Amino acid sequence: PSGSGKTSLVKILKKRYDIKELVSTTTRAPRKGEKNGIDYNFVSKEVFRMIPMIESSHFGGNYYGTSESSFLEALHDDFDSVYVSIVDRNGKEAFGAYPNVFSVYIQTEPWFAEANLIHRDGKKKAAARIKIDAKEGLFSSEGFDCIIQNDVRTSLDSLAYQFMNFVESRLAIHRLEDG
Repeated sequence: PSGSGKTSLVKILKKRYDIKELVSTTTRAPRKGEKNGIDYNFVSKEVFRMIPMIESSHFGGNYYGTSESSFLEALHDDFDSVYVSIVDRNGKEAFGAYPNVFSVYIQTEPWFAEANLIHRDGKKKAAARIKIDAKEGLFSSEGFDCIIQNDVRTSLDSLAYQFMNFVESRLAIHRLEDG
């Protein structure tokens, strides 16, 4: 859900570990400090419609998605390369059809997510986002390969550590299966 710490986790994974990010494409305007090609690929709705997407969604009047070309390029990269992508439930389903793709859910309580969103977007926007996320079932972790709890007691370092433990265990299993 919005405000669960997904973007903060990705930033720390990229900084401290050899993690690469699949940069999503969106039609929304950049937030303060966001850079095109790093945080998102910011495009118009017309351009977005022309890009073949492996997954896409519509939220808050904007489109979000992962291009087929960037996903397939990452999929065929070195086996030990780890990529992370922030997607919604639709993206999880689309990516789940591929081997060596794992889904991690950052679980948080609505009140904690709302507090994070108030800090970022203000109280009015935060309340609306939480209501939409709850209505769309985004606070449900059902069907994910790994669930990491984020709350007031959890540091970003702990989230990153839990994420990396999960990834390393899955990579070890795949190496054993591949002989």
